[in-house]
Amino acid sequence: MKNSPKNKREVIDTDQGSFQVVWVEKYKSTLKRRDQRQIDRAHLRGQLSEQDYDIANWWWNLAYTAQLHGSVQSQLGRLNSVRGSGARVYSNKEVEARAILKKLRRFVVERFGPTAHELLEGFIIYDCSIREFSDISGNTNRTGLSKLLKESLKSIYEHQHLFSR
Repeated sequence: MKNSPKNKREVIDTDQGSFQVVWVEKYKSTLKRRDQRQIDRAHLRGQLSEQDYDIANWWWNLAYTAQLHGSVQSQLGRLNSVRGSGARVYSNKEVEARAILKKLRRFVVERFGPTAHELLEGFIIYDCSIREFSDISGNTNRTGLSKLLKESLKSIYEHQHLFSR
């Protein structure tokens, strides 16, 4: 989805949630839910199984705990976490989450390659759709990207015991 003046419409609030008009083609528009992540949308459409959805949520929670989520706060850091020396103070949960994410990255890159890790990270943490990832990466095989996403999530689910302490 490209940013254009057409895509910068007002948000429509309804009883079912907040929606925004998004133009997917020149003469074709759709409503995009504003308060859902990509993993939620994919699960509701039946594109992700229950196990894939659980793993995606687990990964997102790890990234959120490690403060790697895609928000301004993660880019700037918390202001109250800086001491006099200027060094950032990490909590035990943050350190543990970062260690698990490092294991996850190594596992995914070894099994599926760096593209799979970028896809998973973009889809889960930074809320990037497969279409947007395809535009950014230049990989036009969206079906292949979707299959890669599902296979890697399934493999992580099957080997989740490797990432515990």
